[in-house]
Amino acid sequence: MVCYQDNDTQYQSLSFERFRECVLPVTVGKRVFTYGSSLGAYAAVYYAGAVGATVIAAAPKNSAHPLLFSPRGRFSEELFKHEDLGSLGLTKNPVFVMVDPMRKQDIFFVKAYVVSSYPEAKVLELPFSGHACLKYLLEIGKLKSLVLSIVYDGEFPEVPVNVTCFVTSIEKALHHHRQGKPELALEYARTATRLAKSDSQKNKVKALYARLGQHDF
Repeated sequence: MVCYQDNDTQYQSLSFERFRECVLPVTVGKRVFTYGSSLGAYAAVYYAGAVGATVIAAAPKNSAHPLLFSPRGRFSEELFKHEDLGSLGLTKNPVFVMVDPMRKQDIFFVKAYVVSSYPEAKVLELPFSGHACLKYLLEIGKLKSLVLSIVYDGEFPEVPVNVTCFVTSIEKALHHHRQGKPELALEYARTATRLAKSDSQKNKVKALYARLGQHDF
């Protein structure tokens, strides 16, 4: 079963109660998992209690949430209508979260939103994996084994972190750029260039070089 948001609604038109009314009847007697990445991960956490789900959330984030709201953002302050997570019926099953601790906003939201309501949540920190940290796991060949370990063993497997790959190279280049270290940023940008294979990755490299103020590579 898949749950989509209307464009730029941040799932605000779907209440916790409405989700439970629609989904709970077809999950009775079954093991239930809610999962997603970014906004989808936020939804996986928010609605989990409605169906008693185990949560698999990769970098949960909702930019319209009061914890992250910015008046300079694209969402209005009035958009957000979801209840506080702690006031809802929380799931009694495990909550698994993956996050890049180098992404300050991501790790803040995990701690302030998820862990504050689920102090026993299992948080796997994947440095320099980026906001789309599932792509890091896919690139190093560990995504399938991680999901299967959660489903069948109820725990995170051993996952290598900070492995040199396209994703970590991009993230390190951006990190050093933010830190005001242009030489290191370019070094990692060149590594990303060598590792880029798909057209999508090559386009990301182009965008990276533009962001670094470099147009020849």
